[in-house]
Amino acid sequence: MSIRFSCPACRAVLKIGEMITEAKKVRCTGCAIVLLVEPDDDNPNGLIATIPRKPNRPKGAGGGGKRQQAIFFSIAAVALLVALFGLWYMFRAPSDRSSIDGDITLDEVLLDGGTISFAPIDTTKPTVMGKIGARGRYSFSASNGPFIGMNKVEIHGTENKPVADTFNSKSILTFDVQPGSNSKDFLVKSR
Repeated sequence: MSIRFSCPACRAVLKIGEMITEAKKVRCTGCAIVLLVEPDDDNPNGLIATIPRKPNRPKGAGGGGKRQQAIFFSIAAVALLVALFGLWYMFRAPSDRSSIDGDITLDEVLLDGGTISFAPIDTTKPTVMGKIGARGRYSFSASNGPFIGMNKVEIHGTENKPVADTFNSKSILTFDVQPGSNSKDFLVKSR
């Protein structure tokens, strides 16, 4: 025998399969609220359905949604700062190098092609080499540019446009690279 009762929230008629002797939780099919169904001798059908109250929790106990959210955002902010610092550290220009650019003229005509190198007079540091581009232009960024200080400069042309030995293997060219941005044009000869 099933017993019928109504939901106190939406008034949907519900039924329970048997008579109950102690409190039981039932979900309303109409509004999906969990109801507490208890035996009640004063009620004609023998039970009463109520919406159970949630226990009052002291602040900071249990869910703590705002606190958890604050902790999450704090951790995320720290992780973001660490990532940004790492990127800055990876891509920053070394403090002992500088950027440099300029034009190279061979016999009063801009040199098309070839290489330019900067060899620090202090031999403990490596030589930096790059290509001479179209219209005699060369350029080094600070991250891969020449080392600060006095450098021996060697300029090598192409097979069709050779540069004299006094500007490459037996170079007499030097340049004092300063911190920051540098610009230097070189005038070289084929003989």
